[in-house]
Amino acid sequence: MEVRKVVLTRYRHTEDATYGDLHIYSDSRHLAYCSILELPWRDNKQNVSRVPSGKYTIVLEWSNRFKMMLWEIKSVANRSECKFHSANFVNQLNGCMAFARAFSDIDGDGINDATYSRATMEKFHRAMHPVTQAQLTILDVY
Repeated sequence: MEVRKVVLTRYRHTEDATYGDLHIYSDSRHLAYCSILELPWRDNKQNVSRVPSGKYTIVLEWSNRFKMMLWEIKSVANRSECKFHSANFVNQLNGCMAFARAFSDIDGDGINDATYSRATMEKFHRAMHPVTQAQLTILDVY
């Protein structure tokens, strides 16, 4: 079975949000790219902070909350249920990551939001298929 490696590079953060680029690799081949919207860093506090940088395992599993299969980041210190899912606005996140095609201030509040999040999530799921577990590396480069 092919091995997937997922690399999230965070390149910008504000007091309201964090922005990054996510790349998916299979062995040495680049499979897909998308953007990621997250909460700002707030000392890894549950429901209000993004996930700390580092290396994690991600697993595709059923989400009772979202009623669908989603990728979850495992072994985040003092946290659980850190998912990759669709969301347009940072206030829809509780420590999870939202897919984006690009960023734009959709609602005029001065915070860049995630565009085409559901379609981008579907692209991610297609690129990850058929694997159900992968390695995630999160890098902060700002």
